[in-house]
Order: sequence, then structure tokens, then C-alpha cells
Amino acid sequence: MITIDAGFLLACRFLLLGSRKCYDIGQRPRNYPPGPPTLPLIGNLHQIPSEKRHLQFQKWALEYGPIYSLILGTKVIIVLNSDVAFKELVDRRGAVYSSRPEAILFIWPARRILSVSAARTYGPYQDLEKKAMLLGFLKDSGNFITTAALLDLVPALRTLPELILPIKREGKKIMVENNFPAYIGGSLLQAGSETTAAILFGLVQAITIFPDVAKAAQAELDCVCGDRMPDLNDFPNLPYIRACAKESLRWMPGFMLGIPHSVTQDNVYIGYHIPKGSTIIMNVWAVHNDIQRHPHPRRFDPVRYINDHQTSIDAANNPDATKRDHFVFGAGRRRCQGMHIANQSIFLAISPVDQETSKEIIPDINDMADGIMMRPKPVPAHIRPRSASKAEYIKQE
Repeated sequence: MITIDAGFLLACRFLLLGSRKCYDIGQRPRNYPPGPPTLPLIGNLHQIPSEKRHLQFQKWALEYGPIYSLILGTKVIIVLNSDVAFKELVDRRGAVYSSRPEAILFIWPARRILSVSAARTYGPYQDLEKKAMLLGFLKDSGNFITTAALLDLVPALRTLPELILPIKREGKKIMVENNFPAYIGGSLLQAGSETTAAILFGLVQAITIFPDVAKAAQAELDCVCGDRMPDLNDFPNLPYIRACAKESLRWMPGFMLGIPHSVTQDNVYIGYHIPKGSTIIMNVWAVHNDIQRHPHPRRFDPVRYINDHQTSIDAANNPDATKRDHFVFGAGRRRCQGMHIANQSIFLAISPVDQETSKEIIPDINDMADGIMMRPKPVPAHIRPRSASKAEYIKQE
């Protein structure tokens, strides 16, 4: 007669329960948003590409609709793929969908510094940055990537001495007499130059592929500004340039998948359960390239914004999510507090840019450098003044 020890039975029970628990890891509960098939333990980890993730996320958006879920082991990722979902969850339900670590001591002074009224006083400093950028183009017309944001691309360079990195010495010359603009310049560089640089790279790529856009922009600049450089006072009189700025933000958003949010309590959206602690991703790339929202999305076409007179703040506050121009600056309580400053910087950066190539080049639209902030890979383009008189004007400025 065979007897079974009670301890052995208990161990078997725990083993079965543990096996079942392990099997549940990586599985998608039925009431979650749909998503690609999972494997036990790893879920969808094996399906996340090592590069160009935004293209795979866009493909899943076309397959699963405005919201889908990814299971990464024990972690739940909820991906939003429509402007309406952005507005409803991240904006209207911001109390639940706005969790992210925050530097509390920085936020309150930053809100004052980045206010709309304060931003109006920053124009001269942004104009100075524009002139420095153009002077860099004159010295090396093909090295616009370095001119735009070398210290952001390689942060370790910031620690080099002035002897090796003269730009640090030049920066001190400009800012030595006034600490406040130095602080503003540093804040803008830290928070916005990476985005502005990505937008500028995207613009160079776009006008290389669509030269008619550059010609139309040049015609408007010549008509309004003549031989002088544009400044913020020209903003109302340059509708095509304003449209180019908006289209640049749509065309190359940089943060293709936004900046993640998290959920602080269980929630339900269009019948799907969204669990507490799940990560929320705003699929900005998919929305910016939605053919229903933007016909022919990979065509750089500023005309699509020619009658859009909203500021970025107006568009973000518009209750109709379909009327928002773009989502580069996020949504809800965590949207970029300095979006109006970024808009000014982008306008000043792109308005004087004229592009020229020595040979016909058609870059791959989807050939991008991977990273948190994505941008097109370098193209052999040169940014040059259209005449010697314009070059001399830049030097005098």
C-alpha cells in the first residue's frame, strides 16, 4: 500500500499554484485593451524592436485601433493612438493619468519663468541665438547638425575646458554681465534645444525632398522682410512661415511616442480596463501620420496649416481634440510649460534658413537616428546665404 505524505501533497499544491501564477505572467487579461499575442512570462517583450519602435507602434495602431495594450512581463503598457483618446484620458482625466516623478522645487519658479507674459521678454535672447546659429552656418554650411546642438548630442563635451571648447568662452562673453538671461538661456538650452534641433533637422530633410516649399517660403520672406532678417515682430505677417513651423512640428515630432505617463488608480475607457500603475504612451507619431487627420502625411505640406491661426496653447486648450495642430508638447497637466517659448525659437530658427544642395539628393524619409529624441540621419546638405550681401548682413548683425 502506497501512502502519500501530507507535506508532499502540500508541496505539490504550492507547486501547481506557483506554476499557474508564472503562467499568468505575460498574459493579457480579457478585459484589457487588445494587442498583439503574448507569450508566457515575457508577454510582448520579444516583439518590441530594438530600433524604429515608432513604426511598429504605428503598425499596431492601424491593426488594433485607438487604444491597445502591451504586456512586458509584469508591466502593462497602454498605448493611445488618437487625438480623442489623448484629450479624454491625459487631459480631461488628468487627475488619474498625470503621474510622473517631478522636481517639486523647480516647478513653481519654472511656471513663473515660462509664463506667456514672461516669454515676451525673451525675444531678444532668442534672436541672439538665431544670429549665432546663422553665423555658424556661414563658417561651415554643411555642419548644421553641430551648429544646432553639439553639446546636446554629446553632453560629456560640456566638461571640456575653454581652451578645447571655445564656445564656452564665447557664451561667457555674451552672458557675463547679466545672470538672468544666462539662466534663461541655460534653461532653454536644457529643455528646448534638443527639440528645436530635431525640428531643424526635419526641416532640412523636408525642403531637400520638397524644394517647392523652400521657394514659397523664400518668396514670402523677400516680400515681407526684403534684405533684412525676420524677427518676432514679423510673425503676424508671415503666414506661410508660421505654417512651415507647425508642419515641421507635425513632420518631425522628435518624441515619437511622447513622454510616458502613469495611472494612479484603476480606470475604464470605451469598455476596457486600465489597471492602476500601468504606463500610458501617447503615440504621437501615429496621430501625426493618421491619413484621416492629415491626408498624405509624409508629404511636407505647410498649406494644411495656412488657415490655422491658433497658438499652441490655444490648440491644446481647444475642447475639440481634432482641431489641435500637433502633440509635440504633450497633453494635459504634464504638457510642456514653455511651448510658447519653443514656438518662438522654432519660428526664429526656420524663418531665415535657405537650403542648397550641390547634387540631387532624395533622403529616405524613415531613415532616422534612434534615441529618446529621434531625428533624421544627416544628409549631405548645405545651408548657405543666397547672396554675398545677405552674408555680410549676418556678420554685421
